[in-house]
Amino acid sequence: NNGIDGINGVTGATGATGLVGATGNNGIDGINGVTGATGATGATGLAGLAGATGNNGIDGINGVTGATGLAGATGTTGATGNNGIDGITGATGTTGLVGATGVTGATGNNGIDGTNGATGATGATGLVGATGATGNNGIDGVTGATGSTGATGNAGGSMQIFNTVGTTTFTVPSNVSIIIVEAWGAGGGAGGGGGSHNGSVGGGGGGGAGGCYRKSIINVSPNSTITITIGAGGNGGIGGANTGGSGTSGSAGNSTIVGSYFTLNGGNGGNGGGGNNSSGGSGGTTNCNASAGSAGASTNSQADGCYGGNGGMSGGIQGGTAGRGGNGNNQDLNGFNGEIGETPGAGGGGGGGGSWINATHDGYGSNAGGDGGAGGGGMVIISY
Repeated sequence: NNGIDGINGVTGATGATGLVGATGNNGIDGINGVTGATGATGATGLAGLAGATGNNGIDGINGVTGATGLAGATGTTGATGNNGIDGITGATGTTGLVGATGVTGATGNNGIDGTNGATGATGATGLVGATGATGNNGIDGVTGATGSTGATGNAGGSMQIFNTVGTTTFTVPSNVSIIIVEAWGAGGGAGGGGGSHNGSVGGGGGGGAGGCYRKSIINVSPNSTITITIGAGGNGGIGGANTGGSGTSGSAGNSTIVGSYFTLNGGNGGNGGGGNNSSGGSGGTTNCNASAGSAGASTNSQADGCYGGNGGMSGGIQGGTAGRGGNGNNQDLNGFNGEIGETPGAGGGGGGGGSWINATHDGYGSNAGGDGGAGGGGMVIISY
């Protein structure tokens, strides 16, 4: 084993200083100190060189326009322009013939000559010679050309009548440019009267309406043609049977047509009368200047049947007269037929109703109604 350490010896003298060691790395920067107070401003330095000129600023708003200056002095008148080219001279009118020269009047006597030397007084004026005779009239001018012949006027007093049912044409004469047209549509047929049965009374048939009417002045071309259609009158209705049957209605009248100028409608038909104490038929209607048909009668306190209605008028033409009812006081027990409407355009008369009495006048009877009258046909009259 090691022995106990001996006592340390005395410290020796300090050795010489060693060489300076290499510089160590910089230590970590310390925290910045508080900023000191700002020092006094130094004296102003010399002015620097002038900078380059900047860009022009935006233009300012224009100022108000100043008052107009005084007018300058009028300039010198310019030289006169050259004359325009003369217009063409109009043709000289024909010179009238010169009349013959009148005879020269006689020369008056000369005054007495004054003495030479100083000019003598002027002699008295000689008498004026007599006026010469008036010269002959100049030759008459040439007679002007004869004017063209005027158009021939319309011939007066001619007329054509068209009343045949169907289509035809009218040719305008060569010297005609205006025509007067008078036209009628056809009348409507009337309704038949109602029949009676075992003491009942038949109602009367309604009358037919009149056809439309017109009168016009029309401008036309000479030698042109106009198509004309004449309407047929409506058929009358059939009377009701003696079993108390109702009468049938009449048919409407047909239209009358004058070219492309106008169309005149026919009248409507009347309605048939009812049987067995029923009402009479209503009259035919119209939508123009014609009159409607009358309604047939509905009741009759006598043994007679009811009367039919009268036909309507058209343009002053009377409608057909209604047929009367069957007469209970004699053997005419059936209703009477209505009359046919007149041509042009009148409505037919309604048929009468049947009587309620029998032929021996001792009990109830059954009798037929009368037929309605047909309407009158259309017509056209052309005057020129």
